[in-house]
Amino acid sequence: SSAASDVYKRQIPVIHGMEEHEQICQAIRSNGQIIGAIIIQAKDRKQRLGESEKKIALVAAEFLGKQVSV
Repeated sequence: SSAASDVYKRQIPVIHGMEEHEQICQAIRSNGQIIGAIIIQAKDRKQRLGESEKKIALVAAEFLGKQVSV
């Protein structure tokens, strides 16, 4: 699977009371292993996250994955 397909659509509760807020979750991979995640969450229920936020999450995850040796 490509890195872009790793952007998860399922909600992951991060902050109590903000479960219905839109979010983007991107896996951080190092040497083929998932070692963490980048999560971007909307400030309020009406805010929508788009392609810019997806790209930011992807770039951040790729950068962090290269910085960590597993």
